[in-house]
Amino acid sequence: MSEIRDETTVVFALPRRADLDALRTMLGAEVKVLGEATSFREATALITRHRPEVALVSSQLPDGDVSSWLEQDSPLGQTKLIVLATDPQPEDYRTAMRIGALDLLPMPLNPGSILESLRRVAKGPGERQGKIVTVFATKGGVGKTTIAANVAAELAGRRQRVCVVDLDLEFGSLSAFFGAVPEQTMADLVRRRGAFSLPLIQEMMVTDPILGVPILASPLTPDLAPTVDGEGKKEVGRNYVAEILRMLCLGYDTVVVDTASRFSEATVSALEMASTVLLVTAPDVPALQSTAKGLTVLVDKLGFQPDRLKLVLNRANAAIGLTAEDISRFLAYPISYRLPSDGDAAVRACNTGVPIVRRRRSGPLARALAALAQDVAGPPQRLTPRRSVLRPLGVRR
Repeated sequence: MSEIRDETTVVFALPRRADLDALRTMLGAEVKVLGEATSFREATALITRHRPEVALVSSQLPDGDVSSWLEQDSPLGQTKLIVLATDPQPEDYRTAMRIGALDLLPMPLNPGSILESLRRVAKGPGERQGKIVTVFATKGGVGKTTIAANVAAELAGRRQRVCVVDLDLEFGSLSAFFGAVPEQTMADLVRRRGAFSLPLIQEMMVTDPILGVPILASPLTPDLAPTVDGEGKKEVGRNYVAEILRMLCLGYDTVVVDTASRFSEATVSALEMASTVLLVTAPDVPALQSTAKGLTVLVDKLGFQPDRLKLVLNRANAAIGLTAEDISRFLAYPISYRLPSDGDAAVRACNTGVPIVRRRRSGPLARALAALAQDVAGPPQRLTPRRSVLRPLGVRR
């Protein structure tokens, strides 16, 4: 194994002494271990005393959890954090992002994954972490993919580092909205063994020929979808999508995710990890009824609140007999963005592979999409420990 970097110093904190011994054996002489802890109290003392470059810390130790530990009195300072978790769920990845961890690795421990993570964290500046903007709809045909493509295109035009991910794994068409033809897709990525590095993911992306937006495309055929999110996964216990999104956040200011119109594991991962979710609906009864069902899951079951879940009313000026106020009242949820109807612009943009915000910048729909993009993206997050903002389960207000 190649060296991570001369004199890379680490502190380990795991609940069992046997795990610490195993980790030390795995890494051998690859790192300089300054201390080993089996509790957050011990980890605090070691980090404060030695000021290691990297701390590998379990998400759960006998005296608490990693979020509470950092909320109370973080000892990290300039020490970079890697969190280890057993069977990590989407909310674990989101928590890791929020508390400033540079990586989250699943247990049981894999020496290749840990070494790859340490190499990346030790050599990287660790100063920037991107936001995830997930675009979701409970019914097809309401403009979800159009919105995702144009949010990304607008941010790229404003010189943000942005990429897009197509999570409609069976029938995704996001790359076509940019006029890009992918040769490799997410299905090719998940065939690779070991941890996903940012360069590996970027190798699998196709680039928008106009703005240079990197696109991680969905599988080329529907039968490959289960290899990413389903029974066909090579490593059944891994959440590929959560790992991919987590890594992309280290390389881009904004990661825009277009999803399928169903609550699959991939979709839920993208929802849970998002800084902002754009829930798209349209002013017709079938779309509104479907959106109402989706809101029940998102708000009552997953605990989303209006600061993260933004309702987008597409074709807002096309409502016949329904005002925006009627729609908001029917859904019992506020409308955050109203996009005017401009079917001609949308069709032409899709057919030419040039997003609306680039093709007809002066049009009302382009202006509304540009304003939405700028509002939801905001400035990139800084990788410093902060209080977790995971929302508890709540009731719609």
